[in-house]
Amino acid sequence: MASFVVVGCAGSSRDNDAVAERAAMESAEPRMERTYALGSEVNSDGAIPRGASSEAFRKGHEVYLSVNVVSASTAQKIAVEWVDAAGQVVRRDQRDVPVDRMFVAFSSGSTGTWPSGAGRAVVIIDGRRVTELPFEIVG
Repeated sequence: MASFVVVGCAGSSRDNDAVAERAAMESAEPRMERTYALGSEVNSDGAIPRGASSEAFRKGHEVYLSVNVVSASTAQKIAVEWVDAAGQVVRRDQRDVPVDRMFVAFSSGSTGTWPSGAGRAVVIIDGRRVTELPFEIVG
């Protein structure tokens, strides 16, 4: 003799849609919430994953900077100057960023030849210096 158990759920399809949407959001990789973030890695969208965010980096590794541009209403020209502990601009990178982007990422390149100590990433948008993000190279 076979017995069957039927399990049902009383709820509207709108409730089910909300549950599915919430589950999809929770399973998605966390998004960068700040406008500027430094980290040891960058995801395929150009954002720094929450677990990779840092202000101290091992010498020889890359430092990544991500800029959240989702609220930009026009295309922008964004440049980043990577400045070492001696105050020297080690690298400069510039990108033309279209309106439809969410994030744009920059890399310091290898920090193997950098002196240990305080460095900074200088963000320049459309020719204006808008912020500096300090970080430390250790090791």
